[in-house]
Amino acid sequence: MDNQRNLILAVVMTGLMLFGWDAAMRHYYPAKDKPVVAAANTAPGTPPAKHTREGGLTSAEDIAAEVRDLKTALASGGRIPIAAPGLSGSINLNGALLDDLTITRHTESSKKNSGPARLFSPAGTPAQHYAQLGWAGDSAAQPSAATVWSAAAGAKLTPTTPVTLNWTNPAGQAFAITYAIDQDYMITVTQKVTNSGTAPVTLRPFGLISRTDKTASLDSYNVHSGPIGAFDGTVQFGPDYSDVLEGGLVSNEGKADWIGFTDVYWMSTLIPEKAVSTTTDFRSLGNSAYRADLLYNSTTLAPSQSLTRTTRLFAGAKESAVLDRYEASGIANFGLSIDWGWFRWFEKPIFWLLNKLFELAGNFGVAIILLTVIVRGIMFPIAQRQFASMAAMKAIQPKMKVLQ
Repeated sequence: MDNQRNLILAVVMTGLMLFGWDAAMRHYYPAKDKPVVAAANTAPGTPPAKHTREGGLTSAEDIAAEVRDLKTALASGGRIPIAAPGLSGSINLNGALLDDLTITRHTESSKKNSGPARLFSPAGTPAQHYAQLGWAGDSAAQPSAATVWSAAAGAKLTPTTPVTLNWTNPAGQAFAITYAIDQDYMITVTQKVTNSGTAPVTLRPFGLISRTDKTASLDSYNVHSGPIGAFDGTVQFGPDYSDVLEGGLVSNEGKADWIGFTDVYWMSTLIPEKAVSTTTDFRSLGNSAYRADLLYNSTTLAPSQSLTRTTRLFAGAKESAVLDRYEASGIANFGLSIDWGWFRWFEKPIFWLLNKLFELAGNFGVAIILLTVIVRGIMFPIAQRQFASMAAMKAIQPKMKVLQ
């Protein structure tokens, strides 16, 4: 009788675990209804965009238009090439836009001979995603997205050769933007303005990242895809694209450590200069376009005075080791841009071990088998005790039946 009761209790508990856990996760971490957001950004009658875990355009029409428009945009000239181990592409002299970046270490897909994964595309293309550093102000003719900048002949951005763009307005204010790139995915942008005019000017340096959600990866309850940032030392996985679309503008509270957009595998973020006050927000621009804004405080420059601000732009793959190195260099909680969840203390050591086994074996399948063997080996003493207990119970089972 007791055995039957225990069996029934075990079945009930198993059912509660199977169905109760799923219901609880759906209640506390509901899946985001991305198709509704996509439909709100498209014309009536247009099918909603589908999102995949890898991200990228999914509409055949958009994919064909991207190939055509990207070719046209990159062939128009006025670009400074970028060549680094982690990133390649170009800087657009029209507006000083970083709008052409591919990740050289990762391919677009798993297909053979697939090209490098594209992260940034020029404005106006179906997959538009770009960054801009500039100035805002009312008392001076500051550069805009239509400004044509100048650079030294033969300039090329590499880890050993920074590039400086220059532009001077009619009032005498000289603007300069210097780009430097490292071996991975970080671009350091130094903005400098010198007031060579005869009157004071008030300017506000800014940085922005603009992108479409058509290329967003699938957003789920356990892996966030969308706006992201760290404020006052805490990573904020949100708001979602739907939240920004509904509110139009979402302002962030606290000191910004970094801000931008994340997909499952890729991320683009701005890291402001330390010890300088900033304000940040996310905004919907309509037609599936969104923007992350980083604004420094306004500064008034007297004649002959200069102002310099340094902002870093991360644009690349969310490689754990790379993110941890940037965090060690002073970017707060940058390694936590990967959403490890509640069990980070357990997952990160396992991931580290799996990565080391992959480096040793050169094959992830073999690495997973080796990891399984190691885990089973660690658990063997506990399993051995269980086996011994089961064997002892089996040995006394005949005597228990006699007693019954």
